[in-house]
Amino acid sequence: MDRPLDQLLQELHVASPFGVETGNVTPAPSATHSVAAKNAEELARNPKFYAHSGRVRMVVTHGEMDALLEAGSPPREIQVIRSFKHGDLRTTFSDQCSNCQRWIHLGDSEHEGDCYCGKIYRVVFDRTPEDWSMHRGMVCMDCGAEFGMSLVGSGLNPWHGATADQMQCEACWQKAPCGPLRVRAAS
Repeated sequence: MDRPLDQLLQELHVASPFGVETGNVTPAPSATHSVAAKNAEELARNPKFYAHSGRVRMVVTHGEMDALLEAGSPPREIQVIRSFKHGDLRTTFSDQCSNCQRWIHLGDSEHEGDCYCGKIYRVVFDRTPEDWSMHRGMVCMDCGAEFGMSLVGSGLNPWHGATADQMQCEACWQKAPCGPLRVRAAS
């Protein structure tokens, strides 16, 4: 029996399906070939599906997965980047694109964007536990240098806009200019 969408969202601890990733459960790895083969055969006969947020990973039915996708969960080709909001709301982070490894500034609100390479991503703030190892603030999309005014002669200034969430320092721009600012058209 499929759970209603509002119950699924409550169990996932999210207000909307915007950042809920879904997909097929893959076989658990095993050092024993026969066990791995048995697990793969079982999932081929009886596929299982998952949904997960930054807090919860759970098994769902095919119908529940479809309902989440229909309500706005991202399809598999969209990268979900998870962060968290610190109490002061001034601390923001950057993370890397799964396609090209360039840095993307996550900002302070959930949104969808596209990386300079064209990979579409969604930023959500449901990561637990908090990960303070993430780069703080906006950084150069290529080298990861912290965005802002720097010492004369450092070669970082001026900064160049690449996308709505990515900047490129002068040193990287000299090597491979990002060109004029690209902003994704509203859909």
